[in-house]
Amino acid sequence: MCIKWVTGRAFRGYGKVKRLTTSITILASLQTLTVGSAFAYEQSPIQFAGFNVVPKVTLTESYTDNLLQDADNEINTWLTHLKPEVLLDKQYGLDRYSLSYGLSHKNYSAKGRDTITDHKFGAGATFDLGTRHRIATYAKYALLHEERGRDFSIGYGDQLKEPTPYDTLNASLKYTFGARTAQANLDFFTSYYDIEYDSVYFDELNIDEDDNIPPPDENFDVTADRNHDKIKFGSTLRYKLGAFTDVSVTLAFANTAYETNRMFEPSLDNDEFSVSSRFAWQGTAMTTGYVDLGYSEKSFDADERDNGDGIRWKVGVIWKPLTYSNFDFSTARDVTEPEGQGSYIENTNVNLSWHHNWLERLGTRLKASYSEDEYGDTDREDDNNIYSASVLYEMRRNLNFTLSLSNYERDSNYNNLDYTENRASLSVSYHL
Repeated sequence: MCIKWVTGRAFRGYGKVKRLTTSITILASLQTLTVGSAFAYEQSPIQFAGFNVVPKVTLTESYTDNLLQDADNEINTWLTHLKPEVLLDKQYGLDRYSLSYGLSHKNYSAKGRDTITDHKFGAGATFDLGTRHRIATYAKYALLHEERGRDFSIGYGDQLKEPTPYDTLNASLKYTFGARTAQANLDFFTSYYDIEYDSVYFDELNIDEDDNIPPPDENFDVTADRNHDKIKFGSTLRYKLGAFTDVSVTLAFANTAYETNRMFEPSLDNDEFSVSSRFAWQGTAMTTGYVDLGYSEKSFDADERDNGDGIRWKVGVIWKPLTYSNFDFSTARDVTEPEGQGSYIENTNVNLSWHHNWLERLGTRLKASYSEDEYGDTDREDDNNIYSASVLYEMRRNLNFTLSLSNYERDSNYNNLDYTENRASLSVSYHL
């Protein structure tokens, strides 16, 4: 056992850390590809103080055979996940306002210390300032937990006594010039992102004397080097080719600043430049989708770190050969901030799913996902696979049941980071 993960390039070289984010649902959301469930439903909001209020609650009972997603320390457990959400939306003339709140409570039967409760708050507004001027703004604040064996502690979850709390703040502002009916529109945007972890000190870890790991200091904060913020700004030119097709070109710049350096490592502070072009179509020959192709370059303030650059892409296509059946395909290549090891993570992923309604209220969904993570400035590579099969039943318009079986695998050239997890879950979702 070692604590390589806590500081990245720490006491014995490199450690393992990368979030497994290759599920099709997450990737589709990230790439702004709308992939519907087997059933579409109409909302019936409540009226309150001029707002449309849409509440929703989902309860999921799951069984997993590898709680920590660990190569050796496999723990079987039941998980109860309660997720209530509420969205408030109001139209005032041409302006629109929204508020949202979501709670996520996870209770594990095997390890009570892994029980967590997360909160997410959101607020947004769009303002129509005239025929050719519009402003959209949004802010989101979240109180979250990093579960053991995920993200920075992948492969070393047993060294943590409990999940690690952290909070994030996202804020964005966009100004659009051009009439809604105009063939061309020009956007100027800026955003701010900040992530802050609660302190976890060395003497709070599950480190045995037999590990022969020299402690840096009992008051050493192993999470301080994760905290950072990111400021981004840029512009997008959008042009309509027709009623259902459009193209756009985006230029963006970003600056990322870390609160402190990893132990014995140079700064991770960096600037990033990106340029991309996008072609999107809707309802053409039974398909809807987009192709986003571009280039990005990440330049570090520290000369000791290698800069990361290359071709980036995001592609998403929905093919609907029948009114009750559709295939969803997506692929992407992008660069993200590191999670404890290396200078950055270059992720390439491919995802495929099939949705089919066998009866008016009964459908199935099959998913397969593959991703490859390359860690800049290291020799580490991870291959990740996710397979899942689901049965969906719409008992009523606003009451849905989902039964799912999933398999997760990671194959790394760091053998202690390999793992396999099987999960079965039954969820019920209710909305107005």
